Amino acid sequence: MSVLEVSDAHVRLEVDGVATTWQVSQTRGHSSGGGGLSPREVWVDGPLMSACLREVPRFTDPADAVASGSLLAPMPGTVVRVAVEAGAEVAAGDVVLVLEAMKMQHTVTAPHAGTVDEIRVAPGSQVAAGEVLAVVVEPATEGES
Repeated sequence: MSVLEVSDAHVRLEVDGVATTWQVSQTRGHSSGGGGLSPREVWVDGPLMSACLREVPRFTDPADAVASGSLLAPMPGTVVRVAVEAGAEVAAGDVVLVLEAMKMQHTVTAPHAGTVDEIRVAPGSQVAAGEVLAVVVEPATEGES
């Protein structure tokens, strides 16, 4: 396959000696009623088919896919100490566990006051970067159910 010509409106390709032109149209992100922007879309129309390509984030933040209060491994390593048990009350900044990575120890602390809902690792556990280690839930405030 060879690319013969490219513009904002079309792409001209040659495959096995046959040249074809594909029309291209793009939509920019627009408000989606929820206040955010929808992803950009690129429509490609050719002699045999049409396709819609939707832009997605290249790198996603692991924190976006986990529950609030989740403590994530900042890097791959080994759990060397778990300082609290599930059900324990913690204050913001209290040590929850300690990781060792690259011959250094990294302290993982509670992001806010609350209750340790889960501990997903034990001493000696190998963890990957972004892995959920523990979850600390904030106490319910008055009026919440």
